[in-house]
Amino acid sequence: MPKEVHYVLFSADELRKSLCDFANTHAVSGSDRYDSIEKLSLHKTPEGGVGAHVILKKHGGDASLDRQFVASDIVSALLLSCRRHAIPVAQRAHKAAEAFGDEQVALMMTVDFPKTSPIVSGHDVLYGGAEAEEGKSRVRS
Repeated sequence: MPKEVHYVLFSADELRKSLCDFANTHAVSGSDRYDSIEKLSLHKTPEGGVGAHVILKKHGGDASLDRQFVASDIVSALLLSCRRHAIPVAQRAHKAAEAFGDEQVALMMTVDFPKTSPIVSGHDVLYGGAEAEEGKSRVRS
């Protein structure tokens, strides 16, 4: 059976916009809305995903909000951004976020792959568990 891997890479600015939109969309009714992200730092979560710590800021004001995003929040924010930009996403695909550099994130969608993280080796991204170790299932970065 063919296997599929799709990446949608988000720049630092696109990630900031996606997280800000997600925070405002899922804010409690009547709470403050924020215009931008002043600070963004990505980190690996214990489950192997990507989390983020951000400081949301209002333009023209001193109001700010310190917020943590867990891996599922990052994936949800990126999917919301894909929907807004009419980027097709396979409904049956397993979706995960992966960090690329300090502030870039990719939405990785896989079909018929084991739900394990890829192995990054130099400029190669290897998939498929034991197959990846043997170099049989390889995607160039």
